[in-house]
Amino acid sequence: MCVNRRYPRYIRELEWFYTTDELCALALELRETRLWKGVGKLKRHAPIWDRYVFKGGSEPGVRNLTYALRHKKNQGWYCISVTWNNPRKEIKGRRLMQLVRRLTRLLGNMER
Repeated sequence: MCVNRRYPRYIRELEWFYTTDELCALALELRETRLWKGVGKLKRHAPIWDRYVFKGGSEPGVRNLTYALRHKKNQGWYCISVTWNNPRKEIKGRRLMQLVRRLTRLLGNMER
């Protein structure tokens, strides 16, 4: 008998206690280190962003994506952090990534 173990367990008791504000503060603090990356996964938005710091993770019922992004034209740093928890079922990460991609595009275009 095969048991599906991909369901949320203890998400209120273990991990993911940082708020999105705290995650952004940490990502923005790390922007001064050598931990930043080139546009990489966000290459679709290369005309807008030239550097980023990323923290994300997942487990059943939990998804997080946090980006500190440097705008290519004005050199300003911005942060997007999204956490989605569902204690009852697995979360589809693709939907969250689509949302974050839209947010990065909208934010970048507002600051041109």
